[in-house]
Amino acid sequence: MASWQPPDLVLIGCVKTKRAARSAAKDLYSSPLWRSRRAYAESLGVPWYILSALHGLLDPDRRIDPYELALTDLRTSARRAWSARVLAQLKRRVPSMRDKLIEIHAGATYIDCGLEEGLSDAGAAVHRPLAAIAGIGHQQAWYRERLNVHARVDQPPSPSRSHAARIAKLIADDFYGGGLRLASRRMAPGQPWRDYMPEVAVVHRLRATDRASRLFLTFIAALDRARDANQLWSAGGRLFERSPESFDPQHVAGLEVGALSGVLKAARVSQRHGPDSDAWHRIGKSLASGRQSPVSRVIDDGTGEAQELLRDLKSRDNDGRARFPMLRGPKVGPMWVRMMANPGRAVIDRIETIPVAVDVQVRRATENLGVTLTRGLPLRKAKPVIQQTWESAVSEADIAGPAGIEGTCAALDPALWFFGRHGCGHCRKADEQVSFGRACDFCVRFR
Repeated sequence: MASWQPPDLVLIGCVKTKRAARSAAKDLYSSPLWRSRRAYAESLGVPWYILSALHGLLDPDRRIDPYELALTDLRTSARRAWSARVLAQLKRRVPSMRDKLIEIHAGATYIDCGLEEGLSDAGAAVHRPLAAIAGIGHQQAWYRERLNVHARVDQPPSPSRSHAARIAKLIADDFYGGGLRLASRRMAPGQPWRDYMPEVAVVHRLRATDRASRLFLTFIAALDRARDANQLWSAGGRLFERSPESFDPQHVAGLEVGALSGVLKAARVSQRHGPDSDAWHRIGKSLASGRQSPVSRVIDDGTGEAQELLRDLKSRDNDGRARFPMLRGPKVGPMWVRMMANPGRAVIDRIETIPVAVDVQVRRATENLGVTLTRGLPLRKAKPVIQQTWESAVSEADIAGPAGIEGTCAALDPALWFFGRHGCGHCRKADEQVSFGRACDFCVRFR
């Protein structure tokens, strides 16, 4: 068999034979050829979609009803319209197809009315590995051979746990140990890692009590979304120095929301002034209520359990309103727990269960370093794969980190985010690899 290049994306054509009941699209079609196509697509570990005569581009997990329509039932003009629809649907899922290798497993009817031409115009390379193989029996034999070559050297390697563990250790050790090549990003070398984490740098500068620091971290973390983090935390630090009562729950609970909004706006802490001040006020009232919840205990006493804290962040009062708005999300919640431990100096049991918070920076670094094969997947599907892979990696690696979170995903999280933003982000803009740390030796984007 010739040397095989793994695709970035697979498209497979639907078939006539279907189940009689509403099903996930991948389960609705039921012919032997379909089962071979599906098994092959799933074995690659890359995104794949179904080309449906009725629905256009189908996510394999989308539930649909049985239907009776084939592309051969449509006139040429309708097939051209279908091709344009599929291209539009695909571009919404994969905004940039330039330089991507797309495999298509479907008959000529699916291809010849504009789909292949449109993909090529978008910069993709199109490969139809079965185009010259006639007969269903021969095609199924091709799939069987492919599915039975997992041990061959030309099979695309799956990222291993040991590879992910090695990458995790390199990134964390370079970040916390001063090993990153900051000069390549026009950043001052020789500075401690905390200077590049704005919440840590500000708390270190304020030199407040541990409880006051945790209150500061709690209120500002709630506003840390779609913001320049350095500007936000610096503005929060200035507000704390001028008006520390703005971070005292009893004082906040006694203010009118309008007055609080004026304070936050003048300090340039809030951005969406109404929602931000409402959240700040609600958090203050929840902490001032006297209710001994896990969140209030970790702030007041400095002790807590990671999963209890995440659950409490999602709690609601009797009126049905969130007690800790803007702290309950899947990204900010784990981030806040990590901040309570460091720099908040709380002792958090089971801190090792806090996952990496997957955002665009973390995802970019993960995929560029070949740790997961999730490029092109929707975030809802990529996120759990990325989190589980890093969790397994950290359990195997002895990674660096500050007190309270060392050796956990909570320690890897800021290092990985920093690497994605200033390492991979820089190379993406430059469109060339400019080494940032030892992990760059494993970059697959510029290989």
